[in-house]
Amino acid sequence: MSGQPELFQSVHVFGSYARGAFDPGDVDVAVDIDRDDRWRQHFISSLANGRDPYPVLRVALRGRRRGIELIDDGT
Repeated sequence: MSGQPELFQSVHVFGSYARGAFDPGDVDVAVDIDRDDRWRQHFISSLANGRDPYPVLRVALRGRRRGIELIDDGT
């Protein structure tokens, strides 16, 4: 998956941060990813080899910082 230029189709910020809270505890983000053949192959290969398929998304969203949780809503 490295080198893929268009991983995200759209990114939406919502919740307290989007409403302009002075001291939000977190930033809620909804991301639509491009689930092309490369992503599907990466995902299947990762699961088949017992690896987490999401690190490429985490790094794209937050760099190398910690403290992020990704939830796949299945759509």
